[in-house]
Amino acid sequence: IDRARGLLRRMEKEDKHYIFFVFASAEIITELGIDFLVRLGVGGVWMGIETPKPMFEKLEGIDPHALVKDLQANGITVISSSILFLEHHDRETLDREIDWAVSVESDMHQFMQLTPLPGTPLFNRYQAEGRLIPDFPYTKMSGQNVLNFVHPHFKAEEAMEITREAFRRAYRKNGPSV
Repeated sequence: IDRARGLLRRMEKEDKHYIFFVFASAEIITELGIDFLVRLGVGGVWMGIETPKPMFEKLEGIDPHALVKDLQANGITVISSSILFLEHHDRETLDREIDWAVSVESDMHQFMQLTPLPGTPLFNRYQAEGRLIPDFPYTKMSGQNVLNFVHPHFKAEEAMEITREAFRRAYRKNGPSV
């Protein structure tokens, strides 16, 4: 935040104008404010909305629907992303959360599969719990095709089609995007 504020001061002092596309959390966007982002030259932002379940501090007390609308009303393009196959997801909750993510109506939305990656606490925990698929190739850990862990409600192989259907639902409701 301090670096962004320093950059804006310098840009205003030097009368320099740039256009940025940034990755930022809803928490930081809210803290900095939309006016700040506009003055800085942010033309697009990518933020994780993840899930409506209160799991992430970065979303605590923030309404992603209202935030996205506010950003868009100020000329800022929004890419949002959410996580499929979280631990609390069963078929019903996953279906509802896909609808919720689509209802945010960001300009583009990315659905990613939960993917425990080597070296992360999640990977270590799943390994200790015996939930990782043995000898799963690192090259297949894309977050789009197949789960690299055993989920209690989904087969690893069906993840790709469920993910594709989430993208189709976003397309049907919000139209085309990249």
